[in-house]
Amino acid sequence: MEITSSLSLDSDTASASSVTSGYESATPASDHGWDNLVKKYDVVLQDCLQNNRTHTKIESMMLQLQRLQQKAILDDDYDAAERFGKKLEELCRERGALQLGLPSRRPSVAQFLDRLRHVVHSALQRADCSQSREGAEPDGGERSDSLQGPLHQRDRLVREKRTVEGEIAELQQRLAELKGRSRCLEQQIQQEEQQLEAEELEGSVMRSCTVAQLRDVSRTLQELVTSEHRMQISVSLPPSMLRLQEQEQALNLSIKEATAKVVMSQRLGSSLRRKVSETETQLLALHEAKLAAISGNDFSSAKELKAEMRAVYQEQGRLEALAKRLHSLSSGSSEELARMKEQRQQLRQELEQREALHESRLKENTTKYIELLEDRLHSCICPGLERIWEADLEACHLFLRGLQLRTPSCGGADGEDPPAAAVYRPAQPCTKEEEDCAMLTALGGRWCPEANLQNSEFTKLMSKESDSSLTHPAQSLENEVQEVKATLQTMLRQLKEEEEEGTELIEDGLMKNGIEEEEEEEEEEDEEEEDQYFSDSWDI
Repeated sequence: MEITSSLSLDSDTASASSVTSGYESATPASDHGWDNLVKKYDVVLQDCLQNNRTHTKIESMMLQLQRLQQKAILDDDYDAAERFGKKLEELCRERGALQLGLPSRRPSVAQFLDRLRHVVHSALQRADCSQSREGAEPDGGERSDSLQGPLHQRDRLVREKRTVEGEIAELQQRLAELKGRSRCLEQQIQQEEQQLEAEELEGSVMRSCTVAQLRDVSRTLQELVTSEHRMQISVSLPPSMLRLQEQEQALNLSIKEATAKVVMSQRLGSSLRRKVSETETQLLALHEAKLAAISGNDFSSAKELKAEMRAVYQEQGRLEALAKRLHSLSSGSSEELARMKEQRQQLRQELEQREALHESRLKENTTKYIELLEDRLHSCICPGLERIWEADLEACHLFLRGLQLRTPSCGGADGEDPPAAAVYRPAQPCTKEEEDCAMLTALGGRWCPEANLQNSEFTKLMSKESDSSLTHPAQSLENEVQEVKATLQTMLRQLKEEEEEGTELIEDGLMKNGIEEEEEEEEEEDEEEEDQYFSDSWDI
């Protein structure tokens, strides 16, 4: 199931929504220096935002599928519950494959921001030391000359690296030494490339910004890049929670196996009890046949019947022993199952507590980082940096939206929006067609523009579940009260009927007991005569 492709928005639309968020730059539109510098990171920014959007949609669909699964279990529709469970597992795997986080904390963007900080700092120092503008032109010429040196140096290092790689192929015995040398040269190449980029970045900054603007950019970078709340924003679960989830999954598998054993032992016990009951019926029939043979003086048949009864008695004893042993094993398995369920409950409680703590910290850090971003975006003068901060802002709002989806109290109609909802307008919401497309693909279907999703089984179930969740709680409470009243009235009627039947059965039982006692006395006399007959015959 390719959920990433189904949930992805158009790249142009996503890019436009990230850039055109309402914050206008103070620099002229003709200056494309910043755009050229940040353009290479647009793919990283949009990829990170797309992963965050996809994660939010998957969370929403998983919550709906969980409610549908619970409803199917209550309706005893276990096939649908199993189907929903498989879809949930697929969505969980897709969610785990996503890389979440702030766009500005991606390695390439973070390195760019760090280099920009150092460049701005050095540019400020150089601007403070310069006395006249004429002195900047020779400086620019020296900088252009200095660019040629690193280029030649880089080319030389690249050629040397290729030579080293050829020697590695020819001389296998020097493989370890040449690999180390290759790594060293690779680091030097990266350093030279970073130096070239830093010098190019410094030239663009010096040409497009004044000293006052450089001071403002430096202050903004210092506050945002080194922000404690930004560093603590992490959507991924900590390793301790991941270990708890793995333990819970392993425990769920053990509980499933133990439950299967208990159910199987109960079935076998029921089968053994049924066979024991059948042997009792068979013994009664054989006993009646033996009495009939004795009364007809057919003693050979009576002897055969008695031998057959002895075999049935042995079989009955064996079955009863098996039933007792199975009952002991079943009781042990039941105790083990109860212990594992209790352990799972404790594990879930601990996991829920840690999840609540993680979500509260994430919400607090995200909210404070949003406030800092919005404060700086209003006064941002660099279009390139503005695009990075806008991407961070949209990612933060997606994080808060995901937290609201997981919190029932925050998802109602009366729930309050995040503090920055009035200022920041996130990306345009998906249309109904796009949501149906994403949902159908996530549930294992295949999307085409001509498909009519109104007739889709999962779409209908989702819409019914959403409609039912929006009904007033008072109506459901009133329905539950009426059901309880009807159940109580039915139970009262059944109790009255059972009391009347019980009195009749007691009277009938008293009458039957007298008759059965007389029959038992006659059977005991016949058995004494039979035993005396067989003992005499065995003596002979």
